[in-house]
Order: sequence, then C-alpha cells, then structure tokens
Amino acid sequence: MNDFNVNNDKEILMAIMAAKGISAEEYARFLNGGNFQKTLDYLNREMEDDHEFDYLPMLDADEKTLKIKIQLRDVTKPPMWREVLVPADFNFTQLHYIIQTVTGLDNCHLWKFGRKPYDRGLTIGIKRTDPFSFGLEDCTFDADQTPLTAFLANKGDKLVYVYDFRLDWVFNISVSDVIERHGEVAECRKYKSELQAFDGYPPYLYTTLRAFQENPQQPDKSDISQLMQAFGFEDRDMLEAFVDDRLFDIEFVNEELSEIPDEWEDID
Repeated sequence: MNDFNVNNDKEILMAIMAAKGISAEEYARFLNGGNFQKTLDYLNREMEDDHEFDYLPMLDADEKTLKIKIQLRDVTKPPMWREVLVPADFNFTQLHYIIQTVTGLDNCHLWKFGRKPYDRGLTIGIKRTDPFSFGLEDCTFDADQTPLTAFLANKGDKLVYVYDFRLDWVFNISVSDVIERHGEVAECRKYKSELQAFDGYPPYLYTTLRAFQENPQQPDKSDISQLMQAFGFEDRDMLEAFVDDRLFDIEFVNEELSEIPDEWEDID
C-alpha cells in the first residue's frame, strides 16, 4: 500500500475545489470579480474580532433577492403555501415577520428556525433577556444578527419554522431561486390556498375549515359540529364570518410586508 502525504496547503485547496466541481473558468471569474476581495475583507474582519467561522453569508446579498417558499406542513390536496421575494440581505427576524404576515398569524407566541422542528443543533431565534421578556431560553444564533444567507443562500436550501410551541404550527421554508435584486422590501407574488392560518387553534383544523370555506353549501354536518365546538361559535353565521375574515388578500399582505421591522420588537 502506498503512503500519501499532503504537505502543501495549495494541494488541499485544489483537491477541495475539484471535489466541488469548480472549473478553472469559475475560479477565474471569482478572482476577477468583486467577491474575492469581499471574501478576504470578511475573513480578515472575523480574525481581528476573534470570531469562530460559524457561517459565511452571501457576500453580494445586497445585490440579490431570494425567492422563498413558505409551506404549511401536513396540508395537502391542495397544499397551503406562499411564495415571497425577499431581499437577500434581510435577517431571520425579518423572515419571521414575513411568515407571520403572509400566513395570517398574529405574532404572539414563541418561534424559531432550525433544520427540523425543535432541532437542538441549530436554533435561530430571539434569546430571552430577562424572566419577563419574550424569547427562547437558549438559541445558537440571534435572529436579529443572523443574515438569511447564512443558511438560505442557494436554490434548494431549506429550514423549518415552528410557531407556538404548544400547538405547533410548522412551516417548511425553502429557497426556490436566487435572482437579481428586486426591490428593497419583501413581496408576495404567488400563493396556494386562500384560507389563512389562525392563531390560538390547532393546525389540524385547517383542512376541515378550508373544506367548509371552499364549499359552504354542502358541508359535512359532523365537520360543522366539530368546527363550531372547536372555535366556540354559537351559530353558523359566526363561523362564516370567521372564515371570511381569514381569506388571503395579496394587496393587503404586500402593504403589510412593506412595513415589517428590521429587528425584534418585544411583545408587551
């Protein structure tokens, strides 16, 4: 058996590049473009501040827009999702507000991002600063300080967003595409399923309520009874009014998206 000793850092780097499929042309474009100097500046800054290299965000994020799909888990035929154009230099707190806005939730429960629900390895959220403040007891990344492109930078990148740790509204978050900059605010462009989510009630009621919303003239009596009891409505008129109030209005949603804060605002 032959021994193999690598004593040259350049050989290691070239082997990694080859394994990643980086061509000579791609490397030349990188060297000649602006990202090379941006990368050096970022690494120098991190070393001066004695930071660990937890992630390397997209260096030209201010020039890009992420096309992000937000899809409610366990809802099919049809699914419930919203597709949003998001400036790539946004942070995860801003993405939280985007999700709340486009899904109709009320921003009144704990939330976090991770690779899977209740992921102990990666937790992006707002850390509790005192016993009376809103936030998580522990998180690996501060949502205010963590750019989206630390974990959502390329087409196909995915995370999970959990809202309300008692009722578990869980959404799959995925990057559908990365495009040239399209405005400085988030914008919902496409959606599936008119019915919005609803705070304070379990998500398993969503499909039942949607069936009523889509065909109110031919409801299943047992489903109506279940909905009336679950939501505490005394008559069908109250149920219909609730549904009408939960329908997606893309113009209103985009107005709200244009005003989301860029950092966490603690709940009173």
